[in-house]
Amino acid sequence: MSSGRRDDRAAHSKSIQLTLSDVDKILEGTDLPKAGKLRRKLHAVLINAFNEKGAEWYQKGFNRGHVETQKAFNKKGRFPKKLQVTKERKFTPSSEKISVELYSEV
Repeated sequence: MSSGRRDDRAAHSKSIQLTLSDVDKILEGTDLPKAGKLRRKLHAVLINAFNEKGAEWYQKGFNRGHVETQKAFNKKGRFPKKLQVTKERKFTPSSEKISVELYSEV
């Protein structure tokens, strides 16, 4: 293997370490360092991915709560079969609040 390939590997490794550091900063809510156009685009993609996954799991928890509540109240009579609400939630300290449409039907 040529030394040029080793240098490429080191540069790639440095880039991955930088990205992992950025992910940690996003999750901790600390300021991201100044970055070029591509890295800013990467930051936006990462924050969006965390928001989307957070909203997905928030919805799953809402649905699960609905099912568990129905089980608890089955003995007492009527219970709403559909729940729908819109909530605003911040899924990472680095992101803005986003609106999440919650819907559950049992």
